[in-house]
Amino acid sequence: MIRQFLMAGSVLALLSGPGFAQDAAAPAAAQAEAQAAVDEALKTFNGDSVVATADGHEIRLGDLALAFSGLNPQLSALAPDEVYAGLKDQIVTETLLAAAADKAKLADEPETKRRLEAVRRATLAETFIAREIDNRLTDEAVKAEYDKEIGAAPVQEEVRASHILVETEEEAKAVVERLAKEDFAEVAKAESTDKGSGAEGGDLGWFTAEVMVPEFSEAAFKMKKGETSAPVKSQFGWHVIRLEDRREVEKPSLEQVGGLIRQRLAQRFAGEIIEELRGAAKVEDAAMQPPAAILRAPELFQK
Repeated sequence: MIRQFLMAGSVLALLSGPGFAQDAAAPAAAQAEAQAAVDEALKTFNGDSVVATADGHEIRLGDLALAFSGLNPQLSALAPDEVYAGLKDQIVTETLLAAAADKAKLADEPETKRRLEAVRRATLAETFIAREIDNRLTDEAVKAEYDKEIGAAPVQEEVRASHILVETEEEAKAVVERLAKEDFAEVAKAESTDKGSGAEGGDLGWFTAEVMVPEFSEAAFKMKKGETSAPVKSQFGWHVIRLEDRREVEKPSLEQVGGLIRQRLAQRFAGEIIEELRGAAKVEDAAMQPPAAILRAPELFQK
């Protein structure tokens, strides 16, 4: 419509089994009850609390909590008892498999060593940058960014306007003549080629200058309330505009946009932290580089 153009693993496999095949939307009352149970349990248990043993290997509550934090949100919203039992069973299985792998000395194999080191490297990198971001992402930093971006920004104005769109200048001039005697909304319904706004009497609602095409905005924002324009040409045709009203745009509060500002700052800080580390480091490529295609060679993992 013209108006639219103008307006410019493995845990998942376990939990998908029969015991978890049910609606994941927990009622609010059940969530509140679960939270109360958590608050009471935390008085007795902590991350080191043993919840099971598998051939003497202890499985701790913190292991379950870590697995839960990476769980699909839909699955984590299931009944707490089922999630708890499912995660515990999964970690028991993983513990027994890992113990068998240790017995078979798989940890000494080159490929396994590389995979373990990759996990260690990724975990440390993620933990370090998360903590550094937390250190920088203070309430003061968020408030300063809000004041800089929004608080100190000039007051923006928006207008409410209606228009009648036609194909030629002659038609637009004829519309202007009719408006001297006829109702704007009725003429818009009868003559406007913008069928979306035309059905509403030409009403485009409230908008700021950058939302509309430049020619339209330039004309509309120069007008006084209740004024009707001379024909205005744009890429869509010829407009006859009536300014219905104008007002200042209310700035969003810190509470309304604080979350978005935190996200943007976190991304910025992550980039800054990486740049600082790389800037202080000495990174050199080896004199001779192998072709990228060699990464497909399975024998790379055998030595």
